[in-house]
Amino acid sequence: MADPEITHTDEKFAGDANTRAWDVNLKALFEGILNQLNANQSARDKTDAVSLQALQNAVTQANQVVTNAISHKSDVDAQNIRHIDHTLIELHDEREA
Repeated sequence: MADPEITHTDEKFAGDANTRAWDVNLKALFEGILNQLNANQSARDKTDAVSLQALQNAVTQANQVVTNAISHKSDVDAQNIRHIDHTLIELHDEREA
């Protein structure tokens, strides 16, 4: 049997209180999830920035290696040409002697 002391208004207020508590819990859950998503995005952004910097550094180093290799090859080619010229001159001098 229903308690005569509890009125329809009391039941309605209790229901409203439960609804408010549910809403507060949902809001807290939503804010927690949103904060975690923001933290994850921030971590991804930092990781992306570090990855991009590493990639830029790798490209810069690769360009420097290629530049040095080209310069070295040019120096070696010039040295080989001087050596060939010198050898040809020696051969020519030997023939004329």
